[in-house]
Amino acid sequence: MSFGTLFLWLFASVYLSPSRADTFYVGSIAEGCNAATLSAALLGALISGGDDEILLTTDLSGIQQELLNWDPSTIGGITIRGGYASCDAASSTGTSTVSGTSSGPIFDIQSTGGMDSVITLERLVVQGATDSRGVSVHGDGARLNLIDTDIRLNEGGLVATGGARVDLDRLTDIIDNDVGTGAGGGIWCVASTIHSAASISFNRASTGGGVWMQSGCEFNLLDGSFVSNNEADFGGGFAQSGSTSQLDRPISFTDDFGVQIVNNVARVYGGGLSVTNGATASLRETWVRGNSAAFRGGGIYADGPVEVLMDRRSTDCFVEPRCSWLEGNSITGVAGDREGSAVYAGDGASVSLFQTFVENHSAVDEQGFVLFATGTGTVLRMEGVQLAGNTTFSLFQAVDQAAIEAAFVSAAGNSWDPGSGSTDSLGGVAFGGASLNIYSSLLWDHGNFAPDAGSTIDLDCVLASTLNGASSATGDSAAGVDPLFLDIGALDLHVAANSPAVDFCDTSTYSPSHADLDRQLRGQDIPGVVDQLGPYDLGAYEFFGLIFSDGFEAGNTSAWSSSAP
Repeated sequence: MSFGTLFLWLFASVYLSPSRADTFYVGSIAEGCNAATLSAALLGALISGGDDEILLTTDLSGIQQELLNWDPSTIGGITIRGGYASCDAASSTGTSTVSGTSSGPIFDIQSTGGMDSVITLERLVVQGATDSRGVSVHGDGARLNLIDTDIRLNEGGLVATGGARVDLDRLTDIIDNDVGTGAGGGIWCVASTIHSAASISFNRASTGGGVWMQSGCEFNLLDGSFVSNNEADFGGGFAQSGSTSQLDRPISFTDDFGVQIVNNVARVYGGGLSVTNGATASLRETWVRGNSAAFRGGGIYADGPVEVLMDRRSTDCFVEPRCSWLEGNSITGVAGDREGSAVYAGDGASVSLFQTFVENHSAVDEQGFVLFATGTGTVLRMEGVQLAGNTTFSLFQAVDQAAIEAAFVSAAGNSWDPGSGSTDSLGGVAFGGASLNIYSSLLWDHGNFAPDAGSTIDLDCVLASTLNGASSATGDSAAGVDPLFLDIGALDLHVAANSPAVDFCDTSTYSPSHADLDRQLRGQDIPGVVDQLGPYDLGAYEFFGLIFSDGFEAGNTSAWSSSAP
């Protein structure tokens, strides 16, 4: 009987017999296992029908297993779980290694003909596919759940295409995979959906060291995700092209670890994240820290008609107050353009930073720009941002028709080294028909503003170290008025109770769309403080009264009463 005839006979027998779920132990038959090989266990599962479990009591090698149309409504889905100590063990106590070959994926999960193929891999180490990715998932009904599983040491970790759905839990690692000059060292996603709480680390590629997302991919990073120490030419951690990503902590989670994109390296552009060709990215309660690029976008590189949003949505997070944090990213190139150690936005990109800390960025020779926007149609927006401790030539740099809009920003402690010692960063630079608009902000320890003849830098309701060079300064803007930040050295840019920033501005020119950096509502009118123009405080934080400033913020409890009201 040929294999095809045998398969059809077995398939027909499933429909002629009652469907039931079975468990198959893979290991020594002499020791009581009911399947000597993975193939034998799958054959038994095919005959039995139902959603079956295959339990591994041993490591497997030389595996290249196709899993086609394992549909729960027909032959049943499959769980392959490793780490069983014996053929009668009731639970898994470790992991099992499944090693591949040089001829294809170790697990190739496919769905065709309108059927599903639902597979769970649990407590496995999937490694050693030397000319392909460790796991492939393809087809509109293909579904893969990865639980406490490592995909490692393959020529690429995981690929999802053609409408597949993949879920990775927090105990799963996609680690140390290398596609050489290809894309997506850890994960490659095309026209599919991925939900990941996994660690994606130490993977290598030409584009998208950790993850490469192409057109039609929807990628959701969940609470607890780490994308770290990956390396590529473009997009050390992530590279997106015509795709959608939600780097996002679901509010329903109670054990909060957030999403972290850290210590990734791009040899050209986009250390943490590269977003191009119409892609969109939303980063919420996300850390983008310690990433580097040679030339552009140490933290985030956004180029072309793309949209990038980074903000804080929840009232609490895993490490208060820095829930949304761009920190310590860098530009490492020794020559050429060194633009956007935190953010590079170009060629029509739209980048928005709300309720976000932008801190401690740098570039080689301290010549870079922390926030850089260039090109016609490019817009970089900020509201409720703390900009502190950065090494940057200028706080904001807009060139070649780009626009930067900064509202309710607190900036202090930013500097650069021109080779003759540290000096304050310029307040802002605009040239080539660019515009920089700054509203309701506190800028301290900075130098002049520098627009060229065809560009504008306009300020409204701004207290700054200097207004020199600004095209206009309205809304009672003033120079040399100390905002009384609580502790610049410790990067605490809340203001003291007697700060001139309290109850300073109205909304005639700019009306806030977001809460402050502490997620408090703006426009709190403090009793006893005379409004300058209105009840809105300047800078990233809204001041909330003497009890916070005198007791909790300043640390001075002398005004506290020992009697209850």
